[in-house]
Amino acid sequence: MSTRAGLYVRISDDREGAGLGVARQEQDCRRLVETRGWHVQEVYVDNDVSAYSGKRRPAYERMLSDLQDGMVDVVVAWHTDRLHRSPIELEAYIAACEQRNVPTVTVTAGDLDLTTPSGRMVARMLGAAARHEVEHKSQRQRAKALQLAQDGRVGNGGHRPYGYAADRMTLVSEEAEQLRWAYAEVLAGRSLRSIAHDLTDRGCLTTTGRPWTIQALRYNLLTGRNAGLREHHRQVVSDAVWPAVVDRETWERTRAVLLDGGRLASPRDGTPFPAGRKYLLSGFLTCGRCGGKLRPLRSNRTQRFGCKPTRDGGCGGILVRYEPAEDFVVELLLNRLEQQADLQHEAPPDRTAHLLAAIASEERRLDELAAAFADDADANPLELRAAGSRIRRRIAESRAEIAAGTLQQAHHLLADPLAVRQSWLSGDYDLSQQRGVLATALERIDVGPAQPGNRFQPARLKMHWR
Repeated sequence: MSTRAGLYVRISDDREGAGLGVARQEQDCRRLVETRGWHVQEVYVDNDVSAYSGKRRPAYERMLSDLQDGMVDVVVAWHTDRLHRSPIELEAYIAACEQRNVPTVTVTAGDLDLTTPSGRMVARMLGAAARHEVEHKSQRQRAKALQLAQDGRVGNGGHRPYGYAADRMTLVSEEAEQLRWAYAEVLAGRSLRSIAHDLTDRGCLTTTGRPWTIQALRYNLLTGRNAGLREHHRQVVSDAVWPAVVDRETWERTRAVLLDGGRLASPRDGTPFPAGRKYLLSGFLTCGRCGGKLRPLRSNRTQRFGCKPTRDGGCGGILVRYEPAEDFVVELLLNRLEQQADLQHEAPPDRTAHLLAAIASEERRLDELAAAFADDADANPLELRAAGSRIRRRIAESRAEIAAGTLQQAHHLLADPLAVRQSWLSGDYDLSQQRGVLATALERIDVGPAQPGNRFQPARLKMHWR
């Protein structure tokens, strides 16, 4: 009976994307099998999978199972480092081979008899050398990545960033214009969901050729690359060598709005509204008895909001017809804004420039703190962490203040409250913008018990204005 060979081939990073690396390994392994007079029983392929990262290798696991079941008589690989770069994995492999007396043969590193002490020693030495090599390589790559970031230069890997050509340096004018439009729409109070829908409807796709999602749009708007900033591990470390799509102030305002909850803030706890709200008053209507949120209820006749009994509370005693309630609240809101138009004081000074300077100063302090820690062998890591936390908290406070000012400007409540009615009634505002306007003026609406009669009763709604 001919010796059954199991071929294992693997490559960590398939940059060509065509499996050419594993194909070349397989060719060399097949030639070796042919010279030995064996036949190929199975080929186990893990393409674009690292043996160092600790991630699962499905083909390798299948090979171990076949070894234990006696399906192969010899393992053939291009080199031992294709099989293992982890001592823990190597020991499990040795145990599996020793159980069935299965040798390991490689194209470039010779034969290993793992059933003998000498063979196991050689395998362990080769494994330790492979581990050292990959750790040293990883250290060099991390150092290179940090140096590139500090110099503001382009890094490696990943998909082409939206707005830039394949060289990651040259602006793609049409995509850059779409990004500028999206930034402006966010600062005008629109939701990411509606912006993403508009981009997709216009035929604008991501660089991977897919329709825009909320997550993809949010990621693209938050990246510092668009403001000409070089980031490393999501922290700004230097000015970039490539041109910016938008200025730093626009990016910081958008970043503050998206990250700090200033956009579409909930009337109850300040957290962002869920993206899929379908009703203007969702999240604003509360039960006048127990304080729980009123939720939409299905009805064959009219849309209603009610207090649902739940484990976390809810008395179930309040019900209100939605459409007349929304009409009433909208008219109250628009009238209130118009009545306050003459009472508006001069807008407070724009502190954005001051806050941006403060953020830049704090970011420099973080860099100086990290450098000082690296140079001081006796530095206390707990003190470093505490100092860093204080700096990051001040940065977060500055960005929160930018977010609050941006939201106020976005809805023009100080500049021209009378324009809100015209934009609202003419359909210029989508639902997300309407909810944003409402959130700047209203905290919540307590709905009281109904009185006898079938008519809508405005007195049931107690408005809590900001």
